[in-house]
Amino acid sequence: GRHTASASLGTGAWASIDLDTEDLDSHAGHSTSVTPSRYTAQVSGWYYAFGTVGYATNATGVRGAAFYINGTYLLRKQMTNSFSGANANVTTAGLIYLAAGEYVELQGYQSSGGNLAMSGSDHPTLQLVRARN
Repeated sequence: GRHTASASLGTGAWASIDLDTEDLDSHAGHSTSVTPSRYTAQVSGWYYAFGTVGYATNATGVRGAAFYINGTYLLRKQMTNSFSGANANVTTAGLIYLAAGEYVELQGYQSSGGNLAMSGSDHPTLQLVRARN
């Protein structure tokens, strides 16, 4: 799924990103209206997860992206220093195990000192592909 609407993240705290657009959901694990930040596994197994968060240009602080399973941080966090003159995109990826009924969320982090827009041209994205049982 992707986040396509205008939105910003507050400073200094990890926040789940609502995914308002689905590209493909073959197992009906995501809803754009009920807990849209979550993909709930319908089938237990290993999933290849890919997430990216784009941030508007701002030269202060750091930016991050991470996966959370059932609301708990998973060791797939990526961070980058901010820089001026261009949007900052942070990508995280890896294999994660989900039992049927467990959910995964993409969360973003920024420490600019105020709210910071997610980049409209670089939509935050969460993709999952079941690799094996």
